[in-house]
Amino acid sequence: MRNVKWKYIKDPVHGLIRISVDDLKIIDTPLFQRLRNIHHMGTGYLTYPGATHTRFEHSLGVAELGKSVLDSIIYNSSGNSDTIWNIENDEMVRMKKTVRCACLLHDIGHSPFSHTCESFFEWEIDRITPEILSKINFLLQGTETNETILIKKATHELVSCYIVLTEYESILKGLGVDPKSVGALILGRVNKDVNSKYYKNYKILAEIVNSPIDVDKFDYLLRDNYMTGAALISLDRERLLSAYIVSEESLVLSGKALSLISNLIIGRQQVYMWIYLHHKVVYTNAVLVKILKALIQHKKIEPGFFSINSILNKKIDDFSVIAEIRKFTEDDDIKDIDDIKDMYKSWKNRKFLKSCWKNAFEFDSKIKSDSARENLNHDAITPRIVEEKISKAIGISREKILVASSKFVPFALGTGLDISIEIDGVNKDVAKSLGLNMPGVVKYCEVPYVYTEESNIEHVIDYLQTYTISFH
Repeated sequence: MRNVKWKYIKDPVHGLIRISVDDLKIIDTPLFQRLRNIHHMGTGYLTYPGATHTRFEHSLGVAELGKSVLDSIIYNSSGNSDTIWNIENDEMVRMKKTVRCACLLHDIGHSPFSHTCESFFEWEIDRITPEILSKINFLLQGTETNETILIKKATHELVSCYIVLTEYESILKGLGVDPKSVGALILGRVNKDVNSKYYKNYKILAEIVNSPIDVDKFDYLLRDNYMTGAALISLDRERLLSAYIVSEESLVLSGKALSLISNLIIGRQQVYMWIYLHHKVVYTNAVLVKILKALIQHKKIEPGFFSINSILNKKIDDFSVIAEIRKFTEDDDIKDIDDIKDMYKSWKNRKFLKSCWKNAFEFDSKIKSDSARENLNHDAITPRIVEEKISKAIGISREKILVASSKFVPFALGTGLDISIEIDGVNKDVAKSLGLNMPGVVKYCEVPYVYTEESNIEHVIDYLQTYTISFH
């Protein structure tokens, strides 16, 4: 019998991805296969028809990039007398396996429709946090505690870490990999139980998996840009891979690739502005969440539907969510949720409300007053308040108004997404070096969208010209 050590998957972004027998022990699990049915961009496919790609291929792409980045930094450090990569071969193999597994599993706990439904799982965090802390002792910095580390992490990161520790323990140990180290890397941290002489190495591995320049962002920018057909960002993949280096014990990008790095920063801004925060993408995500919240409030969908147990036992995905919605909205015998039925029918058939403005430039143009724009931005954090005020002011039903705000965190100092570049042996903040105006960047990405029927748009805009803040 032929001994097959490798398989190859053809990926539209990275070309041929080589998959090992060890990789398949993770990939061929039901929980990993579940990722095939979770759209990477939530409901983005309703705006960009090509955006049907999933967390499955994204996870494969992240694993491919993780290997390439680690190979690149090891190669770039060769010949340096102070390199941290002159280590025993067995330990190097273990590190490569560990970062590979962390890259593959970094999204294993993602909710259906990706970030769109992530908030429905927040109630689980208080339950799983003690279990994570009972298994992982993190390497701390400064005044940190294990608890404060977890507080800063996103829900899907914590759920992924928890699933790795509870469901993949035996598989990872069978591969010679410590599940605690994999879980820590997913959170961008180091498991303190690893050999202390390799702390510096594992810090770099953690930054490959979860940091401002991690391979997760690298893949989703390339993949979402390509799959939507938007073509907003031009990145030389191989040149960027070669720019990853270790400087001052941190993963940074070489200043020799500064022009490419500026493309990365500005390109990410463009992808957020015109893809993730496109007015229709924001709308379809918001309507889906509104439908689900209404069905839960009417006690049709049980709150436990969105739970880690549902992920583990039922493998819930996008199709599960749609099936659950249809179970109630397409049943003629259920009479008490006609407004929800109408909402779902409109969403499914793309009979959308219209946005009063489609981007920040139109927002500035149509709402003349600086104070009115500021007040609306403030109140849009709680959409119900704005919806009620507009409904009462111009005499239309709440069902004909929807408010949704967008959120964008730029690459900048103090945001948690500061990128460092190495120039003449010194690490420098790239946004400051390029003179980028971060408040200006945020302004043109974060837009409070107001949606209504086309016949009401002028009335809504007229009312919002003198919009005053609500205290809540």
